[in-house]
Amino acid sequence: MFTLSSLPLRGGVRWPIFSATLIGYFVLSALNGAAQLTILHSFGDGTVPNDGARPQAGLIQASDGNFYGTTGDTTLNPFGSGVIFQMTSAGAVSTLYTFTGLNLSPSRLLLYNGDLVGTTSIGGRGVDSYGTPGFGTIFKTSLSGQTVFLQEFSSDSNYPIGNLIPGPNGELYGTSGSADNQVGGTAFKYNPVTKKLTVLHSFPARSGPETPLLLGQDGNFYGSSRASHNTTSAIFMMTPAGNVTILYTFPLFTLGAGPMIQDAAGNFYGTTDLNGTYNSGTVFKMTSQYVVTILHSFGGSGDGFGPDNGVVIGPDGNLYGTTPQGGTKDAGVIYQLAPDGSTYTILHHFYDGSVANDGYQPNAPLIVGTDNNLYGTTRGGGSANLGVIFKIVP
Repeated sequence: MFTLSSLPLRGGVRWPIFSATLIGYFVLSALNGAAQLTILHSFGDGTVPNDGARPQAGLIQASDGNFYGTTGDTTLNPFGSGVIFQMTSAGAVSTLYTFTGLNLSPSRLLLYNGDLVGTTSIGGRGVDSYGTPGFGTIFKTSLSGQTVFLQEFSSDSNYPIGNLIPGPNGELYGTSGSADNQVGGTAFKYNPVTKKLTVLHSFPARSGPETPLLLGQDGNFYGSSRASHNTTSAIFMMTPAGNVTILYTFPLFTLGAGPMIQDAAGNFYGTTDLNGTYNSGTVFKMTSQYVVTILHSFGGSGDGFGPDNGVVIGPDGNLYGTTPQGGTKDAGVIYQLAPDGSTYTILHHFYDGSVANDGYQPNAPLIVGTDNNLYGTTRGGGSANLGVIFKIVP
C-alpha cells in the first residue's frame, strides 16, 4: 500500500489547521475525469543509458518540436548531479549532458537565443557555511548538448531558485535563496553579453523569494516571498530597478506559494501548498488591481494536497495543475479548474492502478504542447521507481 507517510511533506510536517476565510465558490464536478494519461518515458528503466532520475523541473518544448528537461539525480549518483535530456514528440528520450557534482535547481530550462539556459543550486566557487562546494551557477547548453558555465554565484547572491526569465532588455532575471534562513534571498539580473550579475533587491532575513519571477504585462516583475519569520507568504511586485512592493499577504501559515501566471485580461493565478479550508493548499486569483480570491481549497475527500507548482492555462481556457500528494492513493493528482473557480475536476489520481507505472509525486508545473495536450513529470514511480514523463489529453 502506498501511503502519504512514504512521501516527504514540505518542511517535514503538516501544520495544524488555522481558521481561514474562503473567498469564492466552487462545484466539485467530478472525482475522476475522462482524460487519457499516457506514460512516455520511465527514467532508469534501461531503455536509455544514464538517462537520469527523479525529474523535478518540468519540461519546455522548443521550436524543433522536441521537449527538453532536467533531472535532479542520475541513476549512478542518486543524491546529486543530474542530466539534461531531450524527448521527441514521439517520446524517444536521449541524454544531452550529465552534470558532475552539481545539483540542479527544481526549475525548468529557458530557451534563449537558440540555447538552453538554466541554473544549478550548488557548484562553482567558494564553500558555504555547511561545507557544500559552491553557491550555484548559470549554464548554457546547445540543443546538441555542448555546455558552458556562464556565471558562478557568490555569497552575496547564492543558491538560485526558480527558472530564469528574459526581461524586456534581453537580460535574464531570477531569484536566489539561502540555506541559512537568517539571511534573505535576492532578485537578480544577468547580462549574457557583459557576463555581469547584478543584485536588484535583497530581501530581509527569513523573507526570501519562494518562486521564479513573472514579467507582467505592465513591465514589472511579480513573485512570492516569505512575508516574515517563515510563517506566511506574500505576493510582491518589483520594478525593473529593483524596488519591491508587497501587494498581498496571505493568512498566517500560508507557505510555499507556487509560480504565478497571467492571463490576457491581466489576472494572475497561483497556488499555495498550505492554508485554505482544510489547510492543504489553494489555487488563488489576483486581479490587475491586486484583489486576491481563493478559487479552490484542496484537501476534501479524495482531493489533492499541497499544490506548490502553480497552474497553466489550457487551450480551452481552464486552469490545469498537479498536486504532489493527496488523491485516492496519496500520490498526487492532475486537476482542471475553471478560471472563476466554478468547476473543479480531478483528471487523474496517480498510483491508483488505472494506468500502469504512472508515477507519483508530480513536483513541476504542466506545460501545454503544440498539440494542445498537457505534458508533465513525476519525481517517483514508473517501472524503475525513478520518475516518469507523461502526457494527458484533457
